Amino acid sequence: SLGLFVGVHLVEKCQKEGRRCALVAVHMHPLYPSATSAHVNFPHAPAWLPGRGLYHRLTHHLGWHGFWQLLRRPLNSARRTVLGLPALSPRQLYRRAQQPWPTLYAYSPTMIPPPAALPAHATVTGYWVLPPTGTWQPPAALCEFLAAGPPPVLISFGSILGGRDPNRMTELLVAALQHSGQRGLIYRGWGDLGNIPLPPTILAIESVPHAWLLPQVAAVVHHGGAGVTAATVLAQRPAVVVPVFGDQQLWAVRLQELGLAPAPIPRRWLTAARLAAAIAQAIGDARLATNLQGMAPRLQSEDGVGRAVTWLHTHWQYQPENI
Repeated sequence: SLGLFVGVHLVEKCQKEGRRCALVAVHMHPLYPSATSAHVNFPHAPAWLPGRGLYHRLTHHLGWHGFWQLLRRPLNSARRTVLGLPALSPRQLYRRAQQPWPTLYAYSPTMIPPPAALPAHATVTGYWVLPPTGTWQPPAALCEFLAAGPPPVLISFGSILGGRDPNRMTELLVAALQHSGQRGLIYRGWGDLGNIPLPPTILAIESVPHAWLLPQVAAVVHHGGAGVTAATVLAQRPAVVVPVFGDQQLWAVRLQELGLAPAPIPRRWLTAARLAAAIAQAIGDARLATNLQGMAPRLQSEDGVGRAVTWLHTHWQYQPENI
């Protein structure tokens, strides 16, 4: 990941200045060769595809080397101009990033099982879930909307899906909600959605804690980010995923494979009719609700934060020989 590629050089800088420091990499999705999941920048292979495991392992190697080729020149430039360190050969740069730094994968091993050959310097901890702070207060308009009718569908794309014409996207979302017969909440986000007149059955909202809001909605339409994926499953809410890039496709496919969501709708295929049909399926499919009821307690029992702390106590490594 970008953090690891940069972090190894920051550790070197600290050690050159006589400061004792170590590096721990943290990832929200798999970055190891696996028979279960492709590299996040490659399409996820369906379960029925022959040679699926080989394809997934190959994509990780290709993804790593492609990312490396993009970064090696900027990294050397930053070493010289920002950190005051000498430039390194391509081989030296590559070997630094390939060292066995302690690595935490902060997602559920139930959602994506780790490979049997996961190296000893890495572990999959489970999700890191923050407890509610108790200080946040919901806006009065949101409370009134929730109390005025049945649970709405939450549409939350963060900064991903507004695009160049957020008003047109908002019109599509409104049409999908109306065609499905559902009330809706549209999270504005950085995508700037919800800035047109909305019918009384739909409310545009700003950021709201997932732990407070998700138990009060019927389903969630989202982009498939690691965080919102975890939150919806933990809240036992069915999802409709519209992946755009990166690990979003991976999480979208895994939700479908685990029977926790209908088939994802790639962004380029998104229409009001397709979204309305997927919303209806997500809410009406009793199988999804049953699977979510079984999955959420399993994820909660994993204690990702506790596992991470325990693992770090035994695997925290200061490795000056690797610099």
